[in-house]
Amino acid sequence: VDGQTGQVICGGFFVKDLSFAAGVGGARTKAASSMAAQAGGCYVIFASEEVCGSARRPPPPNAILKVFDCSNQPREVPVVVAVREPTLEEWLRPLGHGALLRSYGERFVPGTRRWILNDIDAWRR
Repeated sequence: VDGQTGQVICGGFFVKDLSFAAGVGGARTKAASSMAAQAGGCYVIFASEEVCGSARRPPPPNAILKVFDCSNQPREVPVVVAVREPTLEEWLRPLGHGALLRSYGERFVPGTRRWILNDIDAWRR
């Protein structure tokens, strides 16, 4: 992934020079780390089916992607971030408008605005 444009440059690759690779991991990890270190300003996202899931099998809840951000050292990024959904009771809880109505009432001096109500009543008669 190009670090400036966000464009995906390639989706699979072969790396001939592994001299920039991190000293840990298997062949695919070494290839990903070497490419990120050599590509200058690119990110390599190391993904596999067991981490990302598939159409028939979702990713496990603790799945981690290795992201090589312009270097040969990976950052671990969770694939799935748990978001708590509100309960039905929370969705249906009524909003209290009492404080809002009181604040509107406090913005006016008692006895003001009465003239408009008197004029409307006189007009209606």
